[in-house]
Amino acid sequence: MAISSISSRRVRVSFFVIVFTSVLNPRLGNASLIDASNGLINDTTLNIVWLKDANLAATESFGVNRIEQTNFFGASGIRPDGSMTWETAQAWIEAMNAAKYKGFEDWRLPYTKPVNGIQLDDIYSFDGSTDFGNNAGNSSELGHLFYTGLGNLGEMTTGGDFRSGDSGVDWGVTNSGPFENIQTQYWSATEYSSTLIPDAVWFFNTYRGIQNVSLTGNAFYAWAVRDGQIAAVPIPAAVMQLGSALICLAAMRRKQKKNE
Repeated sequence: MAISSISSRRVRVSFFVIVFTSVLNPRLGNASLIDASNGLINDTTLNIVWLKDANLAATESFGVNRIEQTNFFGASGIRPDGSMTWETAQAWIEAMNAAKYKGFEDWRLPYTKPVNGIQLDDIYSFDGSTDFGNNAGNSSELGHLFYTGLGNLGEMTTGGDFRSGDSGVDWGVTNSGPFENIQTQYWSATEYSSTLIPDAVWFFNTYRGIQNVSLTGNAFYAWAVRDGQIAAVPIPAAVMQLGSALICLAAMRRKQKKNE
């Protein structure tokens, strides 16, 4: 058998294995983030579902009032860029559930959870040993996604040194994974329990990789999640992808016969 014929068959087999595996195994890529199609991403580590569009509110208000771009603190409504106060974010989530978006009515904002597993620690740190500061939040849903799920870096090392370069290039959101439209600052569902700063909520800053606390009247973004997992790949979609793979293989076979 000619070497060229053997090589051609190996190419066809390799191509088939790659395509067939990608159809039946949606885990290729990030092991913990699986595109479940229909605009949803399974997070198998946190056992939650993320919206693929990290700024859905910019295009879908679910009937929540929209306002003109303004820097007015506490302005109620969704701004043109999708940002909103925490109170508006809660109203948006409520409206999303009322609309049974994607067939579900249990959407919520991400939780901020304590690194010590007991109580949120608002003492600043740069090594992630507390819940406030640089490299903090890996135990929280937004922070875990940023640092572990997507493998991004904050602006500061755990040794307390600032990294060189720019956000989005050398640190910050350098890897968006399967997501679209990731913004800079996201509200969590977790209120800040301290009388020192009333009406405050925990949030995560993806621009710098910082978990912090903010007054609820500021304008940040809302990224909805829900608990559990959904079917990773609908059967019709898988069949269509496999069919496309078989068509490609047939085309390669015809080309090989012409060259023989």
